[in-house]
Amino acid sequence: SAKPASTATLNVHTAPVGTEAPMGILKHLALTGSLMLVAVPGMANQTFSSDKADFRLETVAQNLEHPWSLAFMPDGSMLVTEREGQLRMIRNGSLVNAPISGVPELVVSGQGGLLDIILHPDFEQNQLLFLSYAHRNREGMTTRVARARLEEDRLTNVDVIFEALPRSNTSRHFAGRMEFDRDGNLYVSVGDRGDMDRAQNDADDAGGVHRITTDGAPAPGNPFLDTSGVNDTFYTTGNRNIQGMTIHPETGEIWSHEHGPRGGDEIN
Repeated sequence: SAKPASTATLNVHTAPVGTEAPMGILKHLALTGSLMLVAVPGMANQTFSSDKADFRLETVAQNLEHPWSLAFMPDGSMLVTEREGQLRMIRNGSLVNAPISGVPELVVSGQGGLLDIILHPDFEQNQLLFLSYAHRNREGMTTRVARARLEEDRLTNVDVIFEALPRSNTSRHFAGRMEFDRDGNLYVSVGDRGDMDRAQNDADDAGGVHRITTDGAPAPGNPFLDTSGVNDTFYTTGNRNIQGMTIHPETGEIWSHEHGPRGGDEIN
């Protein structure tokens, strides 16, 4: 995919004009696609119409380098990942100049780089967060998840808790989207890495969703715990490249959407 300009603008669709939406629903909507990370001049502070409502687009921050994901902090601040490898903070309505230090070693290649960020369900008590990102060594590249503690403007106690194997040298379909369920299990999507056959091979970590504990262990109740030849962290297999994931605010179900080839997109 084409790389956006380095002066990207972070825009967000707010509540329908003339209405007051509950904050929990607004955050849910933002994380499921109402949030827009765009580099198109002249779009900010406009109103857009859908079949159901009108929405106002407001500029939140500018001068971001390929923003990929964000996490809402309890105090209203936002952590934003830049795919080029930096973690940024938006505080009191302004982008903090210095990035958050301590981000784990990663590789920026094609669609890979620093990807998703999600806060621990008990973040207010433990200040833990999770990052997904692309990593390279002599065997190739893969998707990793690290757990870290946010202390002021730096990450400490960074531990890798998940790594998809085997590695490969392709630079696409890393997936990396994450979500927590109500039991505190972490769902991690891994793309097929540009090789559709990998998503059909249950002995391969690519092309599926993995459900793990916050320590990286297989989550209790995973469907393949007793199946030989299948990674016991797998929750679903046969996925191409899941780029969106969220928890339904009423049922607690995990919903995802993935990019399909030539119009084959799916919501599951």
